[in-house]
Amino acid sequence: MISVEICNQNIRLHKHPSIWMPTEFAQLFGQVLNERIKVDDDLNVLEIGIGSGILAIFAGKNGAHVTGFDIHPDAPGLCDRNWELNNLDKNRCCFALSDMFSALEPSQETNFDLIWSNAPTFPGEPNGERTHRNDFELAGEQGRYVLDNMICQSAKWLNSGGRMITVATSKQGWRKTQELMDKHWSHWEVVLEQDLLLADHYHEHIDYWLEKEKEDNEARIFEKDGQWFQRLYLIEGISCSA
Repeated sequence: MISVEICNQNIRLHKHPSIWMPTEFAQLFGQVLNERIKVDDDLNVLEIGIGSGILAIFAGKNGAHVTGFDIHPDAPGLCDRNWELNNLDKNRCCFALSDMFSALEPSQETNFDLIWSNAPTFPGEPNGERTHRNDFELAGEQGRYVLDNMICQSAKWLNSGGRMITVATSKQGWRKTQELMDKHWSHWEVVLEQDLLLADHYHEHIDYWLEKEKEDNEARIFEKDGQWFQRLYLIEGISCSA
């Protein structure tokens, strides 16, 4: 078991061998959520890609009703256990296996105040059954599958004035992200931007990103002091009906 603190909230988590544990960026993401989820608001929120459940639990501690989806078959059960470990009300969460929004019913359109995803960004498709934790980080061509679905599909599930927050990176192609945000969101902004060291598990894809740079003349990753970096953007869209 591990403990992680976000905005003075201590969150305890059971570990799982094939589910990523929280990163430093997850804590930064939590700080952004903390500005948008207040106990008295009693918000209805949805997380895509719950993983260990840290952000879902943080939202629950801030008073939200939480729905959370993941394609990892063990993630919903792990989140249930971690939710209980943090002494939260079982009636205020629903974790389920789902590819993006597929587990939602038509009746849940315009149901959520906030939808977010700390989206996976590995380029490629799994070769057969997903067995290693990195297999669950594969996000299709250019690593955009979750990002593009968040941008293009979230609005229908948000109520008037609802918000979508997700992570985009330079290595996925920031120009395309901007184009999609402009197309699908009349109100959007970058709420957090930072350069982040490219972790070791990304290094096998470095040649791919450098080749993409040559193809479209757009920087994907950059080297500084002998180390590779990416630029991360936390983007927020406000529903068009606001």
